[in-house]
Amino acid sequence: MARPGLNKNDVVFNLLCVNDAFTETRYYREFLIDLLRSYYKNLKNGHVFVDGNYSTLLGNPVEMLQHSIGKFSGVSQIGPGNIHSRRFSYGKLLLGSRSPHVTMGNIWLAKNVENPPIDRYFNLTEEIVCINSIGENILQRLSGADFDSDTVLLTDNEILVQAARRNYHTFKTPTSLVAARKVKRQYTPEDLADLDQKTSVNKIGEIINLSQELNSLLWDRMYHGEAYEDVRELYHDICQLDIMSGIEIDKAKKEFDIDISRELRALRLKYDSCFRESGGKRRTPHFFSHISRQKGYYNPERRHYVKYHTSMDYLQTVVNGFCIKNPYKRDWLPFVTILDRTLFRTSGVNREQLDRIYGMLHRYAAEKKGIYGSDLTKEEKSDRAGLLYHNLVFDLGHEKIGFSTLYQLLQSVEDEENLPIRNLLLQTLFLCENEGFRKAILDSAAEIEWLSPGGEDVTLFGKGYKITKNRLHSEI
Repeated sequence: MARPGLNKNDVVFNLLCVNDAFTETRYYREFLIDLLRSYYKNLKNGHVFVDGNYSTLLGNPVEMLQHSIGKFSGVSQIGPGNIHSRRFSYGKLLLGSRSPHVTMGNIWLAKNVENPPIDRYFNLTEEIVCINSIGENILQRLSGADFDSDTVLLTDNEILVQAARRNYHTFKTPTSLVAARKVKRQYTPEDLADLDQKTSVNKIGEIINLSQELNSLLWDRMYHGEAYEDVRELYHDICQLDIMSGIEIDKAKKEFDIDISRELRALRLKYDSCFRESGGKRRTPHFFSHISRQKGYYNPERRHYVKYHTSMDYLQTVVNGFCIKNPYKRDWLPFVTILDRTLFRTSGVNREQLDRIYGMLHRYAAEKKGIYGSDLTKEEKSDRAGLLYHNLVFDLGHEKIGFSTLYQLLQSVEDEENLPIRNLLLQTLFLCENEGFRKAILDSAAEIEWLSPGGEDVTLFGKGYKITKNRLHSEI
């Protein structure tokens, strides 16, 4: 019924396959609230779901085969502006974006085309995209990408594609002309120490943060009427940050005659007046406040988080407009509701076993709290808590629980004094594969609605599904 490493999500998804009554329980509703909060949090971080995937780059594969037998003529077989991906329909214009996505010149538009030679000689999956590097600057456009398993986000989302087309040829591609020396190292303590020293300070986070501040400033200025010519210098400085990000990423294998820290200081000083207010506070895009709270450096005394006319701040406004319903409604059903009440007999309740199981759970909760409140190291706390839980699962797994005892156990877990261990009880019963619990859950199975791909009853993220009804007959 269960498997090692089971968590609350697994418990919920298993129970959703058994009985629709489970969706009316407090356990499910609390899970749903937590899920929505996590989803909103991800949205505010800019993690927006789109139809597409991250595809691994494969450059000019047929041309490589031709070159291996001396037949390569220098002409691109894929063709400039084209790609080949089995994930999307042929003839579609796709949007590509790499991470880190530093600025507008990193946006990539390409047409997905059919390519029989590639399909004939290469066993591709939907997670591989064949691209062309002959006669076009794709690798620079993708922020210094190469072919050592680099990936690109591809999507056919019409809203994003049209937005990319709007200024596609206005913002030119940042291109690095910085000379680099390839570093040859051996697997020796001396070379490893040298590598560790040279990569111990990495400025990639500072570079990306500054680029997002300057991007926000650029779009805000253009919103208020400035033309590209007015912000050209600002855009060129953002392009410099894109090149600097590539240098930081590559400095483990290459050496550059560039002082990244000095370049960063110069750019910060150049735009300090754009972000500095009369009271001394620094103006910062509003979306930084959400990220700062997560990472623990939110500082409203020194920073004024202001909404710019930029996409990430628009996203914050939209997400903040959602309201999560209060999770503490009084009309939720207890978990025991999903079981068949007609099978319960008061005479069948083993009171001694109930007390023993509750003793296990409360003792575990108290000892775990003591472990994490101690002066042990983080690793020691994790190890001891893990062993403690392993013992709880083992002990509970050896309890042969009759239906009436189980029913009473799940009913009384809703009592005030047992609320702190309610989730623990359900998760542990699943994890230890308790036979009585498994049988009781399967006996409660009822016909429920399922979504199957390829219908018109429900549309989710642009995909159609049909609603069917089915009853669980196999083990969960």
